[in-house]
Amino acid sequence: MFPYEIVHVVLIELIVNILRTVVIKQAVEIFMTKKDIQTKTVQFAYGLYCFATSIAYCAWKVSFLYEFCNFIGILGLTFCYDDTWKKRLWTTVTLFCIDLSCLLVAVFSFQGNVFGIQLFLKKAAGVILFLISITAISHISDSDDFRQAIFDKRQAFLLLVTPVVSLIVLFSTLYIKSRYNKVPVIVSGCMLMINLSIFYLYHEMLKSYRHLQERERYRQQKELYQNQMEVILESQNRVRSLRHDMKNHILALQAVIRNGREEEVQEYLQKMQEFMINPAEYVMTGNEQIDSILNYKIRRAKELLNVVETKITIPEKLNLYSFDLNVILGNLLDNALEAAVQTEEKQLAIQMSMDRGVLFLNIRNSYQEKASEEKRIGNTAKGFRQHHGIGMKNVRAIVEKYHGDMEITCVNGYFEVDIIIYEKDL
Repeated sequence: MFPYEIVHVVLIELIVNILRTVVIKQAVEIFMTKKDIQTKTVQFAYGLYCFATSIAYCAWKVSFLYEFCNFIGILGLTFCYDDTWKKRLWTTVTLFCIDLSCLLVAVFSFQGNVFGIQLFLKKAAGVILFLISITAISHISDSDDFRQAIFDKRQAFLLLVTPVVSLIVLFSTLYIKSRYNKVPVIVSGCMLMINLSIFYLYHEMLKSYRHLQERERYRQQKELYQNQMEVILESQNRVRSLRHDMKNHILALQAVIRNGREEEVQEYLQKMQEFMINPAEYVMTGNEQIDSILNYKIRRAKELLNVVETKITIPEKLNLYSFDLNVILGNLLDNALEAAVQTEEKQLAIQMSMDRGVLFLNIRNSYQEKASEEKRIGNTAKGFRQHHGIGMKNVRAIVEKYHGDMEITCVNGYFEVDIIIYEKDL
């Protein structure tokens, strides 16, 4: 091959691979959660990936070595995003399988190779097919569904089986020659369709999971209202009982006052006040939504923990969406209770206040963690969200929705979550 032909081939490969890298970026961002790093760093990573895979393709064409470099490159790109290892591996294997399927469909569909140019045109056709596939995936479901997905070991294994088996079949097709020219095309096309269908099944699985979540939310909401109704009825019964006997109480107080025994008057009034207090009503802000969830969660905490401290000072009316506030309180208190009950201290403290349109929330609980592992987690809350999954992601999403701030710290065996939400941003 002449020098100008080599330059021509390299330029074609570079142009095609730039388009392919753009598609890879679009595909990765469908599945992965963006990390708080500089845009230039991400751009550099994709630029390095594009350059490295271009060199590898020019050196080895469609081969095991090129595909190995491609796989390592896609895996490396996932570290620009904030997710678990299971999510990174599934994203890498799935996208790599679809990319390889598209490339082999294009390569096996056309024959001939003139100075290597025809091979690069085949790769361009594969990139276009890859773009169509990724566009189809992005339209199957909202990308937030994929980003928020949390895989356990069983789910990760099941989702990895199909692309891994597909890769084995594709590499076998690449290296095992067939007497029938159309067999590799059909096999590669079938592997592509099978892997694309996995996303539809995955989308349906997420829909089913969301329905289960909604049912669980309604069940919890029912329990909250039922608990609050019991609290209200108990308080009303105490008021009715006191009112029923009010005449007798007044007569008794008058008799004590006539005798000039002020200490007995104070003691009598103190007993009346204690009688009015409902021990199940831990929070009395007047806000039904907040009172319901806090009274329910605090009652559970009192049953399971040794120390439960509360300091709630908020007005009766808040210019906040009760649904979002319940999501924040529900998830944080559930996580705190789950962590605290596993410790010897079994401690939980809740502080909530409103000042000049700013809602402050602080939840602190004992946490089973070694002193050597103490750390400041900060706004990313990566370690905490890996423990608590979707619930913590929902909290973070709501805080960001209202341009608020969230900080999480883990010090001396205690987990502490601080949240600020600006009422004016609603």
